[in-house]
Amino acid sequence: MRAMAGLLLAGLLGPLGACMDSGQQDVHEWMVQQRSRVPVRPAERVTIRPYQPEPYQGAGGIDPFGAASAPMVAGQSGRRSASADALLVQERARAREMLESYPLEAMTLVGTMAQEGQVVALVRVEGLIHAVRVGHHLGQNYGRVQHISEAGLTLREVVQDPAGAWVSRPVTLHMGEKSK
Repeated sequence: MRAMAGLLLAGLLGPLGACMDSGQQDVHEWMVQQRSRVPVRPAERVTIRPYQPEPYQGAGGIDPFGAASAPMVAGQSGRRSASADALLVQERARAREMLESYPLEAMTLVGTMAQEGQVVALVRVEGLIHAVRVGHHLGQNYGRVQHISEAGLTLREVVQDPAGAWVSRPVTLHMGEKSK
């Protein structure tokens, strides 16, 4: 059995050994010839200038992360308005609706219909269609539906501005596209 395996191994490796030696000299001669054709140029010297540090000029400017500068950035006086605070208290006091657990970016307005004399928006969230009326709440920013039309759905969200004050802003969810 061992003799048979030895013969088989010799039969397979014998031709490979013959292939390895032939052609090596030709390749070596070709490489020498190619190297002699390429002129060798010395590398150019690169001069490195010494480092000159620049002094920081913005030290006297507005600190973008400081609390004192936030009202200036937002263009406000720094006082919180009583109406915005009342709106936030009102929004936090009520029971949350199911569609408030999803961001507006996950919602698509797919249609509208009239039901009992009211316009109803059809909103798709995670493959399910939900009927939404004026006064319902959507999204994670205390969004309340203000108006529904064939072109889209307009809602009012309550968000914090850069100064930290709570403000309301209008958002429109257009037909067939997700909110941005």
